[in-house]
Amino acid sequence: MSALNHATVRSGAWRVGTQAVQLALGIGSAATLARLISPASFGLFAMVTVLTELVGTFRDFGLPHAALQSKSLNHDELSALFWFSLRLNFITLILLALSAPLVALFFGEPALIVMTLVLAVCLFVGSLAEQSRSLMMRRFQFDQLALCELAALIASIAVAIGGGVLGWAHWALVAQLGTWQVVRAGLIVWRAKWVPTRGGVKEIGRLRDFGRNITLFRVVSHIGRNLDRVVVGRLSGTVALGLYNNAYRWSLFPIQQLYTPLMSVAVAGLSRAQDDATQFRRLVKRGIFPLYAIVTPVLAFLSLEATPVIHLLLGEQWLDAAPYFRLLCLAAFAESLNKLFKWLYTAQAQTRRQLTWGVLYTSGMVIAIAVGAQFGAYAVAIAFTAGSWLLLLPGLWLCLSVVPTTLRDLLDVLWRPILATLAGGLLLQFAPAAAPFARLLLSGTLFSIGYLIAWLLLPNGWQATRQLLRLFTYLRPKSAL
Repeated sequence: MSALNHATVRSGAWRVGTQAVQLALGIGSAATLARLISPASFGLFAMVTVLTELVGTFRDFGLPHAALQSKSLNHDELSALFWFSLRLNFITLILLALSAPLVALFFGEPALIVMTLVLAVCLFVGSLAEQSRSLMMRRFQFDQLALCELAALIASIAVAIGGGVLGWAHWALVAQLGTWQVVRAGLIVWRAKWVPTRGGVKEIGRLRDFGRNITLFRVVSHIGRNLDRVVVGRLSGTVALGLYNNAYRWSLFPIQQLYTPLMSVAVAGLSRAQDDATQFRRLVKRGIFPLYAIVTPVLAFLSLEATPVIHLLLGEQWLDAAPYFRLLCLAAFAESLNKLFKWLYTAQAQTRRQLTWGVLYTSGMVIAIAVGAQFGAYAVAIAFTAGSWLLLLPGLWLCLSVVPTTLRDLLDVLWRPILATLAGGLLLQFAPAAAPFARLLLSGTLFSIGYLIAWLLLPNGWQATRQLLRLFTYLRPKSAL
């Protein structure tokens, strides 16, 4: 394996390894907070995060991605990016603060004003570390980066659970997000050991152009992916939004645990190979093979066992979220492919085509959700799921027409996990009814047996297994690439 392949896969394995710890912490903390904080408080918090997440899509103007994708980047250019980003984030802070009363008025919740102001400051502090983070990714220091994020997660969980015990309600959730942003930024700046300088290169036009298209895509696609929650909150209130939003978050949880940390690894590796079509295709297949071997069966199982999963994970007061969760897990698989498109577009610097796709995707989702909104919150979930799947075909066509990866490359990776998942789902039908924990233990065992047997019995099953295991052998730290 080449040094680039080795570094990319090993870095990805580091990220997946630490992400397993974050997964356990995330599940444990979520189960605890769901029992300490009401759905209405979660819904109130979701109302403000819809805005702060939107701001997060353009607060850095895509400059960290530009720095990561660039073939060469010196200290002066990185410093110029930092100061440009700082000015943008300060402007964003002011705009977010000014919009706080409008958010409160739109949802009819006065408490959103102070919540928005607090999170605006925390987001600004968090943005100060983005260029340092990009530099660490360019150096393939993903092990150190993962440890910084893990430490920030532990701190934020401790603050949130403490706040939940003390009865802070929605403020415990605000404190969790704020702690994550501030602690993570401080640790990354400390570990990167990079200090920007004044002066130097002023011309960063090529990076700004790249960042502009990335930013516009992120803003447009964010609207398409979050309009459903805005509609539910506006029409149905905090309790319904709390149920819907937690179902939405947990449907995406398996994907976020893999795709979010591996996005930086994938783009860093693929960008280096953007001029070598053969190596690019090889890296894509190696990168997504373990992802879909895990994501496909997990999402299918969660959808089939939605009620006991929600009962065990969040508690009895959240059972009304199970129907949403079942549907949104199906939508999450389609969304995972949309995230893959983002990898490919960014690595190939096809940001203009990516923006075109973002506009088409959001237009389709707006139409679907507008129809669903006429019939209530559950119809919105149906519309979101249907729209996600219907938009896959045009998304595939637009993406694969400008990147070296082919449809056959994707099918070579996807067919085995999909067929093995179908086998697991069939065997799952023989699981007996039982209490939530016992039901999940029995159904999970049957599903896993069906999945593994089908995986091995399908053509080249043992070879695919060895390939999958071999990818994770690169987890071993290596001092030099």
